[in-house]
Amino acid sequence: MDRLNSLKKIMLYACVLLCALLMFRNAQAQSQKPNIIFILGDDIGLKTFSFNGGQSYNTPNLDSMVKRGMNFTGCHASPLCSPSRMLLLTGKYNFRNYFKWGVMDTNQKSIANVLKDAGYTTACFGKWQLDGGDVSLHKFGFDSYNVWMPFAGFEPARYKFPVLYTNGETIADSIIGNQYSEDIMTDSVINFMKRNKSVPFFIYYSMLLVHPPYQPTPDDSAYASWTSRSLSDTSFYKSDIEYMDKKIGEIVNKVKQLGIANNTVIIYTGDNGTPKDVFQQIDDSTEEGGKGLSVEKGLQVPLIIDWPKEIKAGSVNHDLISFVDFFPTLAHMANTSLPTDDGTLDGVDFYPRLKGNPGTPRQWLFYDYDPYPGADTSIRWAETKEYKLYDTSLYNSNRAFYNIKKDPNEVDSISHNSLTPDELSIKQELLRVINSYVKQGIPLLSKADLVSLTDSSVIAEDSIRTYGESTLKNNGMAWSENPNPVYPTSSHISYNTGLGLFQANIKGLKANSVYYIRAYAKNFAGVAYSNEIKFRTLLHAPVALTATSVNNSMFIANWHSVNAASKYKLYVSTRPNFVNIKPKTVDERFNNGVIPPNGWIFAGNIVVNNTAHNQGGPALQFNVGNPQVITKQLAGPATQLKFWIKGLNTDSIGHFLVEGFNGLKWLTIKSIQPISKDGLTKTFDSSSNTPLPPNIIQFRFTYYKGKGTGSVAFDNVYIKYNIITNSFVNGYDGLAVNDTSAIVTELKAGTTYYYRVKAISSNNTSGNSNTISATTCASADCNQNAIANDMMNNINVFPNPSSKDFTLVVSKTNSQVEIDVTDVNGKTVYQTKAFNHNNFVFGKNFAPGIYFVRVTQDGNAKSFKLVKQ
Repeated sequence: MDRLNSLKKIMLYACVLLCALLMFRNAQAQSQKPNIIFILGDDIGLKTFSFNGGQSYNTPNLDSMVKRGMNFTGCHASPLCSPSRMLLLTGKYNFRNYFKWGVMDTNQKSIANVLKDAGYTTACFGKWQLDGGDVSLHKFGFDSYNVWMPFAGFEPARYKFPVLYTNGETIADSIIGNQYSEDIMTDSVINFMKRNKSVPFFIYYSMLLVHPPYQPTPDDSAYASWTSRSLSDTSFYKSDIEYMDKKIGEIVNKVKQLGIANNTVIIYTGDNGTPKDVFQQIDDSTEEGGKGLSVEKGLQVPLIIDWPKEIKAGSVNHDLISFVDFFPTLAHMANTSLPTDDGTLDGVDFYPRLKGNPGTPRQWLFYDYDPYPGADTSIRWAETKEYKLYDTSLYNSNRAFYNIKKDPNEVDSISHNSLTPDELSIKQELLRVINSYVKQGIPLLSKADLVSLTDSSVIAEDSIRTYGESTLKNNGMAWSENPNPVYPTSSHISYNTGLGLFQANIKGLKANSVYYIRAYAKNFAGVAYSNEIKFRTLLHAPVALTATSVNNSMFIANWHSVNAASKYKLYVSTRPNFVNIKPKTVDERFNNGVIPPNGWIFAGNIVVNNTAHNQGGPALQFNVGNPQVITKQLAGPATQLKFWIKGLNTDSIGHFLVEGFNGLKWLTIKSIQPISKDGLTKTFDSSSNTPLPPNIIQFRFTYYKGKGTGSVAFDNVYIKYNIITNSFVNGYDGLAVNDTSAIVTELKAGTTYYYRVKAISSNNTSGNSNTISATTCASADCNQNAIANDMMNNINVFPNPSSKDFTLVVSKTNSQVEIDVTDVNGKTVYQTKAFNHNNFVFGKNFAPGIYFVRVTQDGNAKSFKLVKQ
């Protein structure tokens, strides 16, 4: 028995130890989730570095990462940064979510959301450029952040004296001082790692380097005297690259010092090819950058993954890698599943390839490239390692086919008739890939809204954000008296609008009735709908009648009654449009140089010019890089725009685009090309050769210039505009009236007035009635007999004919009124006398037929015929 008890105790101890061991291993597995540091360089192509053939720069820290980890030669980004970042963070091709430059759809999940849900502490440092500030950064899963450009559209100082944003606020200049942005960001990364070294963390470090403007770093002697207004100089590109490498080295070294190197994966890549104004020595030739181009040098970017003890040191991978592939790969690293509630993901997990396992490498890449959605540059293509096929876009029907291995700059497309059997098979497969995504490219609509509403019509609008590069067949509005109207079975109106805003004017609706409306857009992938709006049409608008009892200081406003109306609102003005228009001006001479006036925005490469100006210096000088000035919003519509412009230097100057915003969208006013080198003032108004569009409340000026030294001097912006305010007679701004007439008093003699009314019910209103004018007498000696006759002439009965009641309105209320109604046989069917009353209702029980009315007031009489239906 003792031996049996001892055996039971041993087994119990063994079970306890086993459970403890399992718990320890589970805890250890949790703690072994790798830290992930994702570093995204800006404007760095594949062949920039020596490990990929470059010979222009010294990058010892990235070289060391290559020796410790895996170097990828087939990684492809988008040709420009904003679409690349959306590919990277969402794991989706751009046609699924990219609708505006620098704005990421907050309905999407980012890889940071996935890692945060998996237990990671997350942070974003560096360039954000995806709009939304604090709200979007947290929405996309980042616990902490310190970023540059938290909102789209305005680019503040980037490197020296940077404008940075953290915890929902811009960091004060007194705190930043004379610091360099990349130093601040690297310190932020290091401090975050110190605080979180005991838990799994994810850092998305989107470096500002080496995007233009090219400027000295703190390691350059020129840095001390450099200002944010100084010109960009490509000679600093080398020091910018090497300083970027230095900052990466500091992060790598701190990972080692913190003792977390073996459990930390560091990824480095670039967001697009090298800029076109940078020339680099690659192998035995000099190559110009390809940023913005769909050729390989615009797409191919470096990719290094450094993960000690997990990746074979010094390994090289030649697989095709797309930016959408990072999403599933990082999720696999974190040992977490992909979201199932976020729509289609397009990435291919290349995690097994890091371990040297077969995996499922990509055989092709697909692109849907529209750098500025709605522009005429949208294209799509698919490619293998050796061939590329372009597909039909809205603007180009050429299906060009290239051998990009032999012809990487795509100089000569391959004729379809000269294809080998293998090439024909590859071309057909790439076309199949393209068409499969075209069919998935369901349009994305923004949010439907009502612009105006009447008793019988509505104007609704929406915006098409993207449609996957599939040509729209039609779009418009569908509506019904039942919920969820469907195109084409419900009532609908169709247009053929591309990207952007569209409006639909729907007529023939019933007054005071409930309808449902939503926008739709149809393409090859199907029909998409916006949100649904439930609305009620307005009451029928009243019909205003001629004013009566007009004298030198008053008149009576009259109008027909409206069924369902419980009261009316009366508006009286001395202006026929019921508004005041006050002219105002803006006269901006840029006396403060490149410091934007209040409410204005300056973006891009703009400097001060004290020698080329108009009435007095300084002027603004626009250099290469699409610099832009946006005025403040005006308080009313512009009537005139003037500015001074002069082309500088001797090479090709480019063109200067003038645009206006009307509250809905930006409209092109004029593309100025060529730009006069003598300096001139351009004027736009209603009578100019290029008329100023109506309702413009803001202006935008952009200088588009590719290469060279050409620039533009810009000065003396002068704008005339109107401030529009309501104009009502005191006390008659929506005066509540329970009758169908009202006395308007305390008026000026010899003055013309205008009135209109609205009908109001308990849950609805009407639009404005027609407008009636009335002119008061010039003196107190108005002809009372004429007034009395006028009163009699303006006695009205409505409706006539009527199937219900008749309403009789008299103009003068301070005397006795007698009313006699007889039928065709002379029999009196209604009779009344009243004093100080002007509204009489009768006839509800009259039999159908003809009746005669006689009204007597102040010795004057009037007779007329009524018809009861």
